[in-house]
Amino acid sequence: MMELLWLLLPVAAASGWWVGRREQAGRQNGATARNADYFKGLNYLIEDKPDQAIEVFTRMADVDQNTAEIHLTLGNLFRRRGEVDRAIHIHGSLMARPTLTVEQRSRAMLELGEDYLRAGLFDRAEALFRELLEQPDHTEIALSRLIYIFQQEKDWLQAIAYCDRLEQIGGESKRRETAHFCCELAEESSQETIARNRLLEALARDPQCARANLLLGRLAMRAGDHEAAIAAFQAVERQDRGYFPEVIAPLSQCYS
Repeated sequence: MMELLWLLLPVAAASGWWVGRREQAGRQNGATARNADYFKGLNYLIEDKPDQAIEVFTRMADVDQNTAEIHLTLGNLFRRRGEVDRAIHIHGSLMARPTLTVEQRSRAMLELGEDYLRAGLFDRAEALFRELLEQPDHTEIALSRLIYIFQQEKDWLQAIAYCDRLEQIGGESKRRETAHFCCELAEESSQETIARNRLLEALARDPQCARANLLLGRLAMRAGDHEAAIAAFQAVERQDRGYFPEVIAPLSQCYS
């Protein structure tokens, strides 16, 4: 009996090695197939064939539920095609996974925020982008999206504050944009002094803001200060000749 056992041990070892090799080969073949499908999907994207790409990535997502990259790509494709509800479902389900790395969760949060933005759910998008402000790799894009949201909601003070912050971080000037936001605040104000101060702030941010001088000229006209109005309208002409047709009539009235 013992002799038979010693004879069978090498056979068992060889069998185990063979089974292990088969499993490893199977895993390698599966990984190779997934890689081939992934590159096939990417190729469809390059060729601007989103429908075919969605078909490939959907099949991959069904087979491998643990691959975050595939789900991010698939959600983006649905959003591009206008199927925002499906994109929200995919990115939301991905965010709920406890096994995601910090970077994967941040990317899923960013994409879900983009989904909400496309769907017009600004309050949900704002909450996600505010959270992403704490992630250095995503701070700039989160700020830009928040500025867009504040513009849509006509929250000009918030838009100005976040533009200033983005300018400090990214280095790109936002003076022209914030000058126009100041003009919006001036037009909304019912108090002449506040409106005038907002317009002066606009010119301090962007000395070439013709809109600010145009509004200053109109304010001066209403106050009966025709000399100040003439100065403002003449500044408009120097800043942007495209506004010239708008100042001809008021200039004539002021000179009269």
